[in-house]
Amino acid sequence: MSHKYTAKLFIGDEEIEDNSGENLDDLYSWLLSQAADKFGNVNGKIIDNQSNQVVREFRKAPPD
Repeated sequence: MSHKYTAKLFIGDEEIEDNSGENLDDLYSWLLSQAADKFGNVNGKIIDNQSNQVVREFRKAPPD
């Protein structure tokens, strides 16, 4: 069975982790928790698998 959403976590342009599920908020929380211990240009997005549209995204700025 295919999931409704896929979350992808990147450092720069390199995908480092992904996860799929049905609940948008759960996947967003997963992205934020995975990004918490990463350094650099960390960003993530959640894609609706049916429409292939990005439905939520974030970017974590590196510390000064």
